[in-house]
Amino acid sequence: MRTPLRHPEAAFSMVEALICLLLLSVLTAIAAAILPSVRTATEVAASAQRLDLARAKMEELQAAPAAALAGDDTLVVDGARFVRTWRSSPLDLDGDGTVESDAYRVAVEMGGITLETIRIAPPNLEVLVR
Repeated sequence: MRTPLRHPEAAFSMVEALICLLLLSVLTAIAAAILPSVRTATEVAASAQRLDLARAKMEELQAAPAAALAGDDTLVVDGARFVRTWRSSPLDLDGDGTVESDAYRVAVEMGGITLETIRIAPPNLEVLVR
């Protein structure tokens, strides 16, 4: 013969234990989804530095005479090596199938950051003065 529990309210029922496990698993899943996207201050600073280096190269390319070119270099940002690549290629602006002689697509890529712009070479000023 079984002896009844003296205080039945002192124990957890199976349903209460399952609800606790369900809540814990949901909270764990939410935390696992959120935590990888949290970036540290050093990661943000490194990204900002890579962006500054990409912008500097873009400004350098825009200051140089317009031409088709490509290149790369390797830079160290916070101890990590990154390859910065750039290219400037002729562009068909009006969609007629021929590239314009004075229009270029300029792109700089570095460490997951890509900057792109369209550059139109200024017209020959000697011809305009005459």
